Amino acid sequence: TNYRVDGCITAGSFEEALAFARKAPGGDDISVVGGGEIYALAMAHAERLCLTLVEDAPDGADTFFPAYDGYTVKSRGEPQTENGIRYHYEELVRNR
Repeated sequence: TNYRVDGCITAGSFEEALAFARKAPGGDDISVVGGGEIYALAMAHAERLCLTLVEDAPDGADTFFPAYDGYTVKSRGEPQTENGIRYHYEELVRNR
């Protein structure tokens, strides 16, 4: 790719970015921050999901986390409300 940012490594694909991340310090525990398309690409590699589940669907929402069948809930946080929006945290692990 021709995109460059000083002090950053750029990748032309998700697989290339993943390879860079695996070689970096801490590369045995990689976090992915989306958009929806990035999350969809990452799902084939994800052993663990740390999700904030929002109990709302605002008008005009057009991006959603991909389906995550094949995972089991490891932990679930207590429901919380902030600015009138209800949510909770969940950690899931891939079924083996």
